[in-house]
Amino acid sequence: MNTKLQQWGLTLVVFGAASLGLPMLGVQLRIFNLFGQNQKAAGVAAIVVGGVMWLIGAGSRGLAGSSARTASPAVAAATAGVPPPVPGNQTCPKCGATATPGDRFCMSCGAALPEMAAAPPPPPSAAPVAKPKSKFKLGCLLFVVVLLGLVGWFFFGPSKAARSTAGTEPVLPPHLAGTLTEFPVDPQAKDPLQPTNVVTQDFSAPGSGGASTQSLQVPADTLPPGLNSSTVTQAASGMTSTTYRDPNPNSAPVNIHVLGGANVAQAPAIAQGIAQSAGGSVQGVRVQSPQGQTYDGYSVQTTTIMVYVLINRPARTIIILYTPQPQGFMAIKRLASSVGNGRGLRDFPQIISTYGALPPNPPPGYVVISVRTLTGNELRANLLQGEAQMGKEAAAALKQVLDAVQLLIPEQATLALYGNTRREEKGVVVGTYGSGRKAAVAWRLLAWTVGWGMKRTNAGGISGLTIVDNSARIMIFQKGAFLAMVKVPASSSEQELIDLALAVQI
Repeated sequence: MNTKLQQWGLTLVVFGAASLGLPMLGVQLRIFNLFGQNQKAAGVAAIVVGGVMWLIGAGSRGLAGSSARTASPAVAAATAGVPPPVPGNQTCPKCGATATPGDRFCMSCGAALPEMAAAPPPPPSAAPVAKPKSKFKLGCLLFVVVLLGLVGWFFFGPSKAARSTAGTEPVLPPHLAGTLTEFPVDPQAKDPLQPTNVVTQDFSAPGSGGASTQSLQVPADTLPPGLNSSTVTQAASGMTSTTYRDPNPNSAPVNIHVLGGANVAQAPAIAQGIAQSAGGSVQGVRVQSPQGQTYDGYSVQTTTIMVYVLINRPARTIIILYTPQPQGFMAIKRLASSVGNGRGLRDFPQIISTYGALPPNPPPGYVVISVRTLTGNELRANLLQGEAQMGKEAAAALKQVLDAVQLLIPEQATLALYGNTRREEKGVVVGTYGSGRKAAVAWRLLAWTVGWGMKRTNAGGISGLTIVDNSARIMIFQKGAFLAMVKVPASSSEQELIDLALAVQI
């Protein structure tokens, strides 16, 4: 055991020394890339820990040797096979004749013999010597424990949340930008409903396929009965959708879809189609927002669902609120009466943190096709939809990222897709971990796994990993609390990829 401890200690010392010395020759041990800029500190730590392990092993062996040396001479002699000394016969002091042990008188002359001393008893067998406790050994163990604790705290301990440095909101087409402001802020003081999984689609953008072939990227169960891709794309040129939930995972969701650039004259037909599909009736409603805006519209209610179809005529938007459970009836009424009561999705920091990190303007010659914001759990659950959002190659790279950092999936992520008239696509994914330390750990794990097959690129202050295949160029990089991935067509130059990465506002 002690020999093994010394061997492992010596191995750590050699690896640590190699990590410090090999860079002078232009070589580095790949495992130390996990520590990023702290490679020297990691090398020193490896030397220290290895040295302590070697000393502990050597100290244990020394203690064992000293214990063996403390055995008594009698025990040592017995071990060597030498019998203990036996007392000899006595001679008569008068005539010199030899007397047998135990005789009181000389058998030759009859003289009294002096009393013989009793033979000394055989030495008792030595008790095993207790192994002394080593304060040095305990101190070394304590040092190792403290050192490992500090390393663990550095990589996984809490830290202050880092914010995006974005100063410019991404530019969206007017019919999409207007949809963001229609989302209500729940006025409930305790546990207000919050938006999650935001999806923005532009049905009229080049490269989107056009309204006639466009499919909705929102989950089908978030749409009320009777509302589908055909109905939505014929009534509007774009849509932003989200699901409001409170902290209770078992609470009833309220799904809200805002149709921008809409033909508001189709709102009655939309409401009637929902009522027919759900088996309910249509009623007219009028909602007054806290900001003074009036929304005319319709409501549909059955025993199980409730739907509002509201119209903002000046902005040419149709707002559809839908809850599939009776438990959500009070919440949907509260949100319907709060439409337009603030800045919409811009009032939710968890949404704007990554949305605001997107490039302020689309790449030259491109326009926004879609934008999607997801929580970490939603991101994991929607990998298959990521293929339709970013393309097969980018989705595969994204899946590799998530597999590599399974325990460190971003708290929030935003995906943006851009298209041009040639149906070429560029994409951006920005994820936040809420902590620069957590993001750095995710980046190091990523570089150690996926990064093995990628090229390292340094340009414009960005240190990233790039890969090129037949259809796309992809770069992944980390800065602060964020991890980002950008994609351009394979026919694009490397500079276009770098320019898109530099445009990300992190």
